[in-house]
Amino acid sequence: MTVSITCSPAGDIPTSQFAEKTRPDYTLSHTVSASTSTQTANQNWSVTSTNCTAVTYSYYNSDNNVVGGATDLTSTLTITPGTNSVSISGTFNDPFSDSFTYVEKGGTDLVDTPITVVGVSNMVPNKEFYFLDQDTRWYVIVTFTIQVVETAPSPYTGSNTVNKTATLQVNNEWEGIRSFVDTYYD
Repeated sequence: MTVSITCSPAGDIPTSQFAEKTRPDYTLSHTVSASTSTQTANQNWSVTSTNCTAVTYSYYNSDNNVVGGATDLTSTLTITPGTNSVSISGTFNDPFSDSFTYVEKGGTDLVDTPITVVGVSNMVPNKEFYFLDQDTRWYVIVTFTIQVVETAPSPYTGSNTVNKTATLQVNNEWEGIRSFVDTYYD
């Protein structure tokens, strides 16, 4: 049995990788297509079902080593299975964990109780923001588990379920945080 997948939009390894994204782009409108070259008695098998059964991500550092993860995204996305392809769409939350510490406008951390939030989207406007603990992980790899069912041609019977893996790299963009800090008081 020989099942293969193709990702769209395609990355550098077009059969199993999506095109890279850069923070803060967490929107997916992706498709994985499946095909088979399995034969029985010189007759081609056919792909009868293609689905995405899990979507997770893991963090990597500058040495390309895993530094945490296996966070499940499956329930945050819309997965539409089909015969020869599966569509994956939606937006997932920022996987990078920058923390911001602030006090009320005009306040000071020597008198007021500082508040710390995680994530750019949680940093409220018009505060005295004075400390950033920036997430320095370099990227996340989002892994899509693709399940393909291939079926024997008539009059033969039988089917095989094959699991394949597609990946998407999302790079941590340092300019995004610099720009956020630069424009916070504008």
